[in-house]
Amino acid sequence: MNRIYDSGIKFPDRIMALITGDVKEVNEQFKERVKEIGIYHLLAVSGSHIAAIVFLIYQPLKRLNLPLFVIKGITIIVLALFAQYTNYAPSAVRAIIMTTLVLVITKQIKIKSIQLLAFAFIIMFILNPLVVYDIGFQFSFIISFFIMLLFPFLQQLSKLQSLFIITFIAQLASFIVAIPSFHQLQWVGFYLI
Repeated sequence: MNRIYDSGIKFPDRIMALITGDVKEVNEQFKERVKEIGIYHLLAVSGSHIAAIVFLIYQPLKRLNLPLFVIKGITIIVLALFAQYTNYAPSAVRAIIMTTLVLVITKQIKIKSIQLLAFAFIIMFILNPLVVYDIGFQFSFIISFFIMLLFPFLQQLSKLQSLFIITFIAQLASFIVAIPSFHQLQWVGFYLI
């Protein structure tokens, strides 16, 4: 991380926010502008961040021929540390809980992604009932729900089409939270598609 800050790259704080979801270093004025145009969710930790972390841990450990339970255990520990790094951002915790459940549940037990999302919701609500008022929590669950709901349709598309449709779904789903929270409708996200 220090390499990014020391590299002389313009706006390293924003780059780090996109990579890690950590917006602590980003100035408030920029965060407000991003909220106003309706793309603040791009700075939040998402399932793609967690998937990248899992891939970067899981694949090298798999090549070392370590037992599967060791690989899964190390992966879960690193994810827990990442949750702490993000200060337990609800979007990170949701993705980490869901990933942990996938790693722990055996293949003999068939479980749907919507059920994993529901389990994550229940766990987070039990740990902190007030989390339902967190806008990151709301964005994370609403967007994930709609992507999972439409996943059978997405599987029929090419990867490129699927990528655009997922972005479109995420933008539409985000309106459910953004309009009541920010009292405005922002179409800028559609222009980024």
